[in-house]
Amino acid sequence: MGSNLIDEKSQEVKAIYEAILNSLKSFGRFEIELKKTSIHIVNKSAFLGIHPKQKWIDVNIVSDHPLTSPMIKKTEQVSAHRYHNMIRIENKSQVDSKMISLFKEAYQLMS
Repeated sequence: MGSNLIDEKSQEVKAIYEAILNSLKSFGRFEIELKKTSIHIVNKSAFLGIHPKQKWIDVNIVSDHPLTSPMIKKTEQVSAHRYHNMIRIENKSQVDSKMISLFKEAYQLMS
């Protein structure tokens, strides 16, 4: 997997991370940037911030407006036109079509 941030976590966290990466492949090219405590998924700029915990992954989805999905646990305005919208993913089945559409919106914003 290439990252101690993921390698040291539970099997479920590894499965969630793989499900996220697999869901992104249809969008086009992206890069993975390893940070000290997180992983940034980048398309020109970071559009997802992955924060692995021991039993789940918190994902910050970048948007130009607050997202209104019930999946959103927290929204933070980080600049005039940028928001970080946090989703907690506790099992890989949560990486479903609704979540993937939020990922795609963030990917396209950074295109």
